[in-house]
Amino acid sequence: MNVAMNWPFLRIFGIQEVASVVFSICHGALHLYFWLKFRSKVPSEAPMYIVWQAYSLICINAWVWSTVFHTRDFIWTERMDYFCATSLVLASLLTHCIRVVGWHGGTFHVGITCLCIGVLSTLFFIHVWYLAFIKFDYGYNMKVNVAIGAVNTVWIVLWGIQNIRNQPYVWKAIVTVLGTSLLLLLELGDFAPVGWIFDAHSIWHGATVPLVCFWYSYIMDDTLYMYELMFKFKKTV
Repeated sequence: MNVAMNWPFLRIFGIQEVASVVFSICHGALHLYFWLKFRSKVPSEAPMYIVWQAYSLICINAWVWSTVFHTRDFIWTERMDYFCATSLVLASLLTHCIRVVGWHGGTFHVGITCLCIGVLSTLFFIHVWYLAFIKFDYGYNMKVNVAIGAVNTVWIVLWGIQNIRNQPYVWKAIVTVLGTSLLLLLELGDFAPVGWIFDAHSIWHGATVPLVCFWYSYIMDDTLYMYELMFKFKKTV
């Protein structure tokens, strides 16, 4: 999610915002790395396996477009960056909806899971349609993304606190969402880029890179935990 900037940047090899490009590549590369690690560490029949695989691909796509946009700012690259950033935020909320609401008693509730996917997918397409064909409103886009992120953060923190006794690894999820939210305050900064390269937006991108590691560590731990529960539930049936 990018905020319109009027500061001049030092171009290197034609790249308009070098720091943002480098940090976007770091994010995308980490998601790709953990996508592969997840596939090698977690059994394919584990609950949430397909969901997290799809989530990683959505994140990789979003960071690819962030890289493209910060390399060259055109109308179409800007649109793709914004739309894909929203897809990433909504994907984070959707995965938590499926994990918490759709999973019950060692199995998934298909109806609730499909409802979650349908509702959030519809919201995404309505949002994109409005921005693409009605009015591209920067303020509206920012409010929507911040609101979705806030809901997801509060929900994950409360759910994590409630379950941390039985699932001690959930602290990683809490640290990730709280860290991301706190670091988002950097986006409010309005200062000349340091060395005409590092602005508030790029610093936010860079500062959130390590949180990707915490998040995927939580994802793998939680998926394996659900995998064990699934077998325990089958034995009792």
